[in-house]
Amino acid sequence: AEKDEVITQTEEKFEFRVDGFAVKGVWDRVDVSQKTGEVTIIEYKSHLKTTRQLDFLQLKIYCLAYKLKHNKMPARARFQALDDDTYLEYIPTEEDMNAASAWIVKTWKQILAARYYKAQPSRSCNWCEFSHICPSALLDPDYDSRNYGANPRHRDRT
Repeated sequence: AEKDEVITQTEEKFEFRVDGFAVKGVWDRVDVSQKTGEVTIIEYKSHLKTTRQLDFLQLKIYCLAYKLKHNKMPARARFQALDDDTYLEYIPTEEDMNAASAWIVKTWKQILAARYYKAQPSRSCNWCEFSHICPSALLDPDYDSRNYGANPRHRDRT
């Protein structure tokens, strides 16, 4: 954290919905400035050098989640390298939040229409977070919906 920033959250789960479509994630770290109250969301990366600006979509979604949960836009978000002090910073805008929301809706619709991701059915379907809505999992002879929930990630699903 910067000198006047306090780490307020680490490994904090979030969940929100856009037009009824669920998004879940985890903020690695959230800092708040004691002087200004500005919020910084930090996502740690082990290979920052390979992170491209296009990857800012992840940070946009994290900012959207924070805004929806706390009714406050973060001042910034950044990818922070694990091995040194380098980072890539992103400044969120309302326009970006609208674009991220639209991307979420579009992507969910494509997933549900089975046009976005062509799943390869396997025994792993029992562990996949999306098996309950995936047409490939439902057609897979190894998929057993009674085992849905074996994955610890499924236990808190609402």
